[in-house]
Amino acid sequence: MWYKASGFSFEIEEVIFVWKWVGDERIVREFAKLRVAEVVACIAYVAGDMVLRFVSSARAHEYLSYLGWMVLGVVLFSRFEILKSAFKLPARFSFADVRHIDSTLYLLLLGALVLYAGVVVLVPGSLLTLLSSVKGVVSSASIAYFAFLVCKEEVMYRVLLYYSVNRIFGRTAAFFVCITVFALLHDYNMYYPIAVLPAAISFSLCTILWGSIVPSIVLHAILNIVVYLGVVSQFSFF
Repeated sequence: MWYKASGFSFEIEEVIFVWKWVGDERIVREFAKLRVAEVVACIAYVAGDMVLRFVSSARAHEYLSYLGWMVLGVVLFSRFEILKSAFKLPARFSFADVRHIDSTLYLLLLGALVLYAGVVVLVPGSLLTLLSSVKGVVSSASIAYFAFLVCKEEVMYRVLLYYSVNRIFGRTAAFFVCITVFALLHDYNMYYPIAVLPAAISFSLCTILWGSIVPSIVLHAILNIVVYLGVVSQFSFF
């Protein structure tokens, strides 16, 4: 399938085999309208947010943060249909739809869960380290901030990063880049990315399946609430 936008022709990977069940064609079409420079700007924004985590200078951090938000604003306000499309409720929403997801991706999700369980069981102190990090995160922010962070992360990773990389390299590369970056950025300790990986896969599958980040935002928020209650109530059920 070929698209032509702003004088630049490119091929969108055909939705076959593992991706035959996708329902996000609307978002893909919106990204097909972007210029190459705008796609690169989206990726650069996410990359810049990653770099900020390693910047020690408060002043440089502040300036780079403003620059990043300016780039994001220019892209999103000039192409508001991207956000409109991403936040649009699915035309058809049913949990029965998940049966259409390719079994390969279910095996990947199962593997991530087994890896997390294996670390908790086989590595003494790993669960206590995770709980300690979660407590630190929970105690340092308000509920309103967490709500903002959920929406921000879904827009950054499930929309900007995934569909920009998909535009250039195809779905498979975009999927693995998205879940890997999302997990690695939760680097509160060496076990945290492993704990986050199953959630990263689930959020991405929700967005791709229903063509909207609303289900992934809801799932993300529910998981955060469960983790929060688990820490506050001293129940390590996660």
